[in-house]
Amino acid sequence: SFVDGYDVSLSYKDWMTLTYFHNKIEDDILYDNGYYNISTDKKIKGFEMSAKSPLFLERFILKANYTHLIDTKTPLYNRAKDELNCWLEYLHDTSTIVTLNSSYIGDRFSLQTYPEERKYKTGNYTIWNLNLQKRYNDKLSIALHLKNFFDKEYQSVYGYNQYGRNFNFKLDYLF
Repeated sequence: SFVDGYDVSLSYKDWMTLTYFHNKIEDDILYDNGYYNISTDKKIKGFEMSAKSPLFLERFILKANYTHLIDTKTPLYNRAKDELNCWLEYLHDTSTIVTLNSSYIGDRFSLQTYPEERKYKTGNYTIWNLNLQKRYNDKLSIALHLKNFFDKEYQSVYGYNQYGRNFNFKLDYLF
């Protein structure tokens, strides 16, 4: 694949950014029971908006970003037209952060070519996650992640279910 494009952004402090992007993809790679190149060029245009609140109630930060793809002349398989991500961070102290985040994935289609060419919808779902990060000192930190805590069934690629509710623990120690 080769991508040629540009983007234009407007920002206000660290609080808000609005970006328009326009990319041309040559020889895009698509997966359908194996990888292959699509010989037609694709154009992906859209905008992204991100925002971050200043610290409020002395301990909270709210963040969000939204991406919207503008209609294109060729189908964009496995790419959602709309995506929204939100985070609420609670800063207990300088070394402990609790984050609640949500991701919405809008309509997205996969291409399957067997037995005939068809479109399959995989998008339009919301996932919720909860994270705890604690740094004890310069060498030791832990993280706990509860992913998909409402146990939503979804597929990011047609035919491949994603994990249900799952829990991860991470311990970092630097020598």
